[in-house]
Amino acid sequence: MYNIIADLHTHSLASTHAYSTIREMVDSAAEKGLKAIAITDHARTMPGAPGPWFFNSMHELPLLYRGILLIAGMEANVIDLNGTLDINETERRDINWLVASIHNLGLPGLENPTVEKCTQLWLNIAPEGECHRPQRQSGVPLRL
Repeated sequence: MYNIIADLHTHSLASTHAYSTIREMVDSAAEKGLKAIAITDHARTMPGAPGPWFFNSMHELPLLYRGILLIAGMEANVIDLNGTLDINETERRDINWLVASIHNLGLPGLENPTVEKCTQLWLNIAPEGECHRPQRQSGVPLRL
């Protein structure tokens, strides 16, 4: 049996297909006994995604709210078989957690996928298992 302590892929009202405020998400996480949630609303190419102002403001979230660690994140879209994401360097600096997702294989840039092409695109997204330790704007590392 698993002991799930965090939900690292959530969407708030800022992604127009979701229905909860961040406070409601925190309340739900606390009720479920979670220790952390990552707020990972959609990046710009997803229809209904929030504007850049949303991610620029993520650093305003308290690190700990109602006993829940809040991780400022984003769900980026994989837009081609090279593993290109729809996120720029400024947006990368505004967040501490990044989820990369393929939403529509077969769209321009993602035509004719194969196991080999898809494997390579994920390797391009995280070369050599690359993972960055999250930090807040202050430069103080989060202790997870």
